[in-house]
Amino acid sequence: MKFRKVTASEAFDQFNDEILRGVEKIDFATFCRHLNLFRGNNPDNTMSTKEEEKFQKMFQSFETDEDGTIIRRDFFLSLFAKSNDGVLTKEDCLRLSFRLFSVGEEGGIQMKEASDLWSWFDIYETTQDRELERIEEDMFMKKSLARMENIKLQHNM
Repeated sequence: MKFRKVTASEAFDQFNDEILRGVEKIDFATFCRHLNLFRGNNPDNTMSTKEEEKFQKMFQSFETDEDGTIIRRDFFLSLFAKSNDGVLTKEDCLRLSFRLFSVGEEGGIQMKEASDLWSWFDIYETTQDRELERIEEDMFMKKSLARMENIKLQHNM
């Protein structure tokens, strides 16, 4: 059976489904499948020893607890946060990143987390933002998209 490359949108949907199911950590095998999927390869293919060693080093760079798992949010952010709309759009990245921070939370995320996300995406925060304790996904996305558009307009002047 020939492998059909997965689109960025399909990869996003897979990550999003797992986030919504509350999956917070992944093991090395899952890490390899996701990384292969992200690279456009069949996630079930057997890797060469050299490639597996490379993946193992990458995995270990994320692993902080030495429990054989990594935090999905850290893995995702490293892959997508600085993408140039070639893998996912910034909007998709922002939405998925927000959902990674909100796993197990009700009522959105802490403003400190929103501030961190905006910083990773080179989006400014305002004085009004700092007065909030939490922010819901819809408001986070509205503010993010409006600010990205404002930044874009300023750069085109």
